[in-house]
Amino acid sequence: MGAGLAVLVAVLVLGLLARNAVVAGAAAILIALRLLHVDFALLWLGRYGLPIGYVFLVLAVLVPVALEQVSWRQFARDLFGWGGLTAVAVSAAGSWVALHGVRFMDAHPQVLVPLVVGTVVGTAILRGVPTGPLIAAGVTAIVLRLVR
Repeated sequence: MGAGLAVLVAVLVLGLLARNAVVAGAAAILIALRLLHVDFALLWLGRYGLPIGYVFLVLAVLVPVALEQVSWRQFARDLFGWGGLTAVAVSAAGSWVALHGVRFMDAHPQVLVPLVVGTVVGTAILRGVPTGPLIAAGVTAIVLRLVR
């Protein structure tokens, strides 16, 4: 068994132990693709996986709008209230941090597994939510830059 496959199996086990279906499912799919020698699919996922993931994330967030569960009056009230303005500022900052995360992961792909392990540990031990590696990578990049 190659090192990459061994790491994927370890991530699968950690995902199962942490009851993190997203991490376990992703690892299982990658293991299957690797065992089936479907390298073109792995390369395709490596190139287009994040943008496609972003599309599905935004789709999920906008479903209440599509179902007209949010009125214009409620939208305006929520957007321009203190909570909405705070959410806009924090979301903008989060996007900026995520940008650093994407750049950091592109420059240092070896950090992906530690980020996934950290997500699994945070989910299992701290009872956190598996939000993904983008923000974690961004915070890591910023902290490493400050430490250096």
